[in-house]
This record gives sequence, C-alpha cells and structure tokens, in this order.
Amino acid sequence: MIATRNAGKIEELRAAFATLPLTLRTLNEFGNISEVPEVGTTYEENATLKAMGYWRQTGITALAGSPGVSQLTGRMCTIPRPSGGRVSTM
Repeated sequence: MIATRNAGKIEELRAAFATLPLTLRTLNEFGNISEVPEVGTTYEENATLKAMGYWRQTGITALAGSPGVSQLTGRMCTIPRPSGGRVSTM
C-alpha cells in the first residue's frame, strides 16, 4: 500500500513500480483509516511511524515517506515487515 493520499505521490510511485507484478493500493481505498500523527523527531522516524501505523490498521505492507526523507537521506520510504514487525528503510 502507498501510505499517502497525495495524488502526485501516488502517480509517481505507481509509475516507479509499473513493471513489477504488484497491485498498489492507497489510503483512499480504505474508508475507516485514521491519520497517523507525525510525532517523530526526524523525517525518517515520521516515515516509519506512518508505515507501521497504516500497516497495523490494514494488515497490508505500507510504503510511507515524510517530506524531506529522500532529499536528506537518499532513502525513499520505510516498509514494515509483518514478520516480527521489523522495519526496513530503502
């Protein structure tokens, strides 16, 4: 799942993953999702909070970003891993 409601980000990520055999879903497809507060002290922490929060609500692996993550660290997103709740940053 792409953990954003931003149409531009959704389009960009769909294009980036277009050649892969995936079905990308978005937050817009879930009517009862609560926004995850960005209370971390860094962009990376906020991206991780969002990915984990949306994964917990949907049970679907989530790609999440926070403004500035890719610009500051070169990392695109965080992905919660359902096995053990581990998080990987790409």
